Amino acid sequence: MNNIDIKKPIEDYDTNYFDQSYLDVYKKILVDGLQEQIDFLTSIIDPDTESNILDFFCCNGRHILQLSDMGFHTTGLDINKQYLELIQQRSQGKVQTILADGREYVGQENYDVVLNLENSIGYIEDYEDNLKIIQSIHSCLRSGGKFILTLINRDYLVRNFHSLAWFGNGEGKYMLEKRRFDPTTSVLHIEEKRLTVDGPEKNYRLNMRLFSATEINLMLSSSGFKVLDIFGDFDRSPYRMNSPQMLYICEKI
Repeated sequence: MNNIDIKKPIEDYDTNYFDQSYLDVYKKILVDGLQEQIDFLTSIIDPDTESNILDFFCCNGRHILQLSDMGFHTTGLDINKQYLELIQQRSQGKVQTILADGREYVGQENYDVVLNLENSIGYIEDYEDNLKIIQSIHSCLRSGGKFILTLINRDYLVRNFHSLAWFGNGEGKYMLEKRRFDPTTSVLHIEEKRLTVDGPEKNYRLNMRLFSATEINLMLSSSGFKVLDIFGDFDRSPYRMNSPQMLYICEKI
């Protein structure tokens, strides 16, 4: 594991939102739809010319582990050491990992493709910090390299907003979430309880920044990216205001 000095941890109100209980409670959600996402990625990535892939904020590596098994050379970057250790164990060291704060990381322009999936940049609420992440991603790509970014569509969430949400993982672990959206800042404020049938209750807080397509377009262009396409979901449907996702295919210029 390549370790980069982490000077400023990602703020989640000291509740360690992405701990082991996150993987446990969200286990079913992290698997549901994964094959559709892999099919989407492999329909965009050319294995002959784009084999070197970096997953920027890779979580537990569910995407890059599968891509590695398909013959791609994959690397995962994350601030969570525990998740990177899981990736190395599951891949037996085949998948490379980088422990780093994505806002501060400076790449060497050696990747063909960089992935930033499932609203990863939104878990940091500050706009400037998110812009730094996109600039860092730019530094990791070779000239003409591809950047694949997937985000929650802010407009869709506002139109379909629910202040309460809950689900279980099918194995006796549950999540109850209270949400409040601030339209003046585009920040979703989350208070979350994680429960188990035989264990203590855990409480978490997180602020998630949501983006409009206009904001993302400006951030990408100012960071040196050309947008090639925008889809509204992993079925490659066109992006619309009521699309649940914003799936960007970009090129480093």
